[in-house]
Amino acid sequence: MTFRVEIAPDAMAEVVSIAGWWRKNRPAAPRLFLQELDAAVVAIAERPEIGPRARLRRYPEARSYVLQRSRYVVLYSVDVNAERVIVVRVRHGRRRPLARPRRR
Repeated sequence: MTFRVEIAPDAMAEVVSIAGWWRKNRPAAPRLFLQELDAAVVAIAERPEIGPRARLRRYPEARSYVLQRSRYVVLYSVDVNAERVIVVRVRHGRRRPLARPRRR
C-alpha cells in the first residue's frame, strides 16, 4: 500500500526557498536538493514508518527523514487511517532542534 503524500503550505514555502538557494549557490549540482526530496517522498509514501520519531509539539506523531547529501531534514506526520503523509517542515540538519527533549 502506498500512502498519499501532501506538502503543507509552510513546508512548500521552505522547499521553494531551499531549492532557489541551492540552484544559485551549488552550480555543480543545482538540482540535488529537489532530486533527494523527490526520492524521499517516494520512500516515505511506500514506507511511512521509515523515519525515526521527531519531537514536534504540533505533530506528536511526526517523523523525520534525512536527505543524505544535502543534509536537509524532512519532517512529516503520518495519518494511518487516511493513508496519508503530510510533510510539515523541511529544514537543514545543522539548525538547532525544533524542540528540546523533556527533562524528567
